[in-house]
Amino acid sequence: MNTPKHSVLLVALQGEVPGDVRCLLAEGIKVILFTDSTEGLEPLDSYKKANLLHVHLLTAVEVARFGMLHIVDGHFKSLGERRQLEKLANISPLNGKRFNVEQYLVEHAPPQMHLNVKAGAGTGKTTVMVQRILYILHVTGVPLKEMAMITFTREASHRMFQKLREAFYLRFEATGALKYLQYIEELPKMQISTIHSFARKLIKDLGAIEGFGSNVRIKSFKMERKQIIEDQINHWMEMQGDPQNVLSKFNGMMIYEVIDIANEYWEEMEKKGLNAEEITNLQWGRALESSEALHGLFSSIFPKCETSLQQLKYDLNAISLNDLTRQLNAITGQQGALFQNASRLRYLFIDEFQDTDDIQIKLAVRLVEAYGLKLFVVGDIKQSIYRFRGAKYTAFDLLRIYLLKMGERIKNYFLSTNYRSSVALLEEMHAHFEKWGEEELLPYGTKDHLHGVKPGTVRDHYWMANPSFERYSSEQAAYTVRKIREAQTSLDDSNTEKVALLVRTNKQALQLRQWCEKAGIPVQLNIGGTFYLSRAVQDFHALVKGLLFPDLPVALLNMLNSSYSPVHLDWTVLTPLDGDEGKLLEFLKQVEVDGKRVYAPWEVYLEELRIAPVLSVLRRIVEDRGPVQRYYHMELQHLDVQFPDQDNRAEAKARALQYQLNLNHLFELVHRQFSSEFVTLYALQQWLQVQMSVNRDEDEPELEEAAQANRVQIMTVHKSKGLEFHTVLIPFTEPVFRFPQKELLLEKESTNWRAGWFIRKGEDPYGSLTHNELERNEDEETQKEETRLLYVAMTRAESRLWIIANRAKTYNNWYMLLAKRRNFANA
Repeated sequence: MNTPKHSVLLVALQGEVPGDVRCLLAEGIKVILFTDSTEGLEPLDSYKKANLLHVHLLTAVEVARFGMLHIVDGHFKSLGERRQLEKLANISPLNGKRFNVEQYLVEHAPPQMHLNVKAGAGTGKTTVMVQRILYILHVTGVPLKEMAMITFTREASHRMFQKLREAFYLRFEATGALKYLQYIEELPKMQISTIHSFARKLIKDLGAIEGFGSNVRIKSFKMERKQIIEDQINHWMEMQGDPQNVLSKFNGMMIYEVIDIANEYWEEMEKKGLNAEEITNLQWGRALESSEALHGLFSSIFPKCETSLQQLKYDLNAISLNDLTRQLNAITGQQGALFQNASRLRYLFIDEFQDTDDIQIKLAVRLVEAYGLKLFVVGDIKQSIYRFRGAKYTAFDLLRIYLLKMGERIKNYFLSTNYRSSVALLEEMHAHFEKWGEEELLPYGTKDHLHGVKPGTVRDHYWMANPSFERYSSEQAAYTVRKIREAQTSLDDSNTEKVALLVRTNKQALQLRQWCEKAGIPVQLNIGGTFYLSRAVQDFHALVKGLLFPDLPVALLNMLNSSYSPVHLDWTVLTPLDGDEGKLLEFLKQVEVDGKRVYAPWEVYLEELRIAPVLSVLRRIVEDRGPVQRYYHMELQHLDVQFPDQDNRAEAKARALQYQLNLNHLFELVHRQFSSEFVTLYALQQWLQVQMSVNRDEDEPELEEAAQANRVQIMTVHKSKGLEFHTVLIPFTEPVFRFPQKELLLEKESTNWRAGWFIRKGEDPYGSLTHNELERNEDEETQKEETRLLYVAMTRAESRLWIIANRAKTYNNWYMLLAKRRNFANA
């Protein structure tokens, strides 16, 4: 028998369990034991907690039937032994905890193989990845620094880091083996990051190949892009010989509107991964009647824009987040062999692989070619919901094709045992998914059918009503709020059960928050990109601007009305001053509270700013003025006025905690952007102004679970990805899938791309004939993605799924998808 390095699986009667099991556990060897009794195993709970000991109860007859099964490190001595294991897994154990043979096979797959794991919703893919990493560490000895993991979000990266750290610590706690402490120390050397962070590191290592220096910066280029477009439009109009006449042909649009549209079209090209050559060779086709001028503009400026932007990036030694992987693909395409000089990688894990785009897939393949590394990709094509970012739900097929061209093969595995949703709820959802699969709206076959292990104990676990409401009407609001209250009141008092309202768009989420806040229902809004819109950032900006322009009345008033000041002045008190700047300043600087002049401390701070570093003074102002505590009291007062019959302290405290988290995060971002010694108030104010105007990528830090107690979660389906909730309520099903005001459709045919554009100005459509040709395919693809979105929303539910299927509109929307279920009216 081979000496185990990672695990032992055996079947034995209680009295025949080998005595060396305890020794194996003490060495960190996982033991999966099938036996007829747990007698004598009770003292081994620490090993169970560390995921080292798994005990599955069988009858004595069943144990005798499989008693010869003994598998070390997942090595099967024969095909018959593997079949025996699969039969064993299908036996329902007496304690109700079924052995997951799918996870076992993924974890123990040969280390020299590329793995493609298609993991359905709630099937434990994070657990599998953690155990696979432990397997590789034990069996191959490859260090953590030679592994990397790409996740879809920063939050997922953080969770994976914590999961790995927890797994190592629990094993150390159970075994005392020092190697697990060593793994904890080495863990920061394993790059666990988003694709952009991963690409950024490689760009810095290899950027010189494309002309970038080693200290290449990441820059948004949002302002620069628009300036480039404006310059190219002006140049194009000059080339027409009659700029005024050309301008009149832009169908009544102002130049700034055309610039914004062109910028969106350019971004769409980047999302699809088009390089400079492909943009130059774009096939635009013919224009619709009266669209010739815009068509001529769009079909000519983008190659020049791309050239100008690329030169600017070289000049500034900077690169944008949007095209990190595109730039990296260009680098590796030219000089893939130079990867050999970079840090060695042996294993690359990619989470949520269904949401990668073509460039990212090619990048993974190039890394295989350069490093000889092994891939572990995991995801679920049914949950591919980022097509608008260029993601392809065919990602798994494309990867297989690209690897085959290199002579590499990838092994497919499936995970279908669901640990999230109750058995009864899964079967209700299956009735929808099966129908969508039959109509080829969802890739849903036999292997996609989720099999639950969680008993259903909740009444009304699946509920769907078919009312008819005008969108956002008072009747719809009242009905929705009533259902939210019903869902809340039936939860237990542990504060661990959550109600989530899942929606398609940010606008829908904001509408729900308005309804809930008006009804006194505390909510946690999570739509992403709201950090620079938060009150903490707005107050801090008012503080900085007030210090920078102390003699500007509007700046001083905004600072005094922020959470840094005890005074809040309404604009109406300034009306008698008739806008006289001198009188306004004198009034604002003489305001008193409790006999003390409110402006006096600011005079002290202004003096300090003349000699002390800006950030140190700002930190002292935060400590002196206590904006978080003041914000808490303001929010509590506001809530008490609005809802005098309820205790509002917990909600006010939660809001203040969010304010504190946002303020701390802001200081981190400022320190990252500026040197603490050389930052000026002017530079800080300008940077904040730009971020507040255009940055919708930065998320607010997440509150701890305890602080979210009793709060209803409101979020878009995209933000809910990877999360789970006791109760999911889907309140809006009536919005149609597509009603574009402007769009650029791109489709690759053979070696070239085709572009079709469209703009709706009032009642008049403008665009190209190519757009008409591509639109049918776009409608079909949009319907499929909306089906996948609805699938993701529904599978977030653990115990209850409630749907308000508004029948006011029944075409080309989620209602239409839900109505495809058999016996829909009785659902």
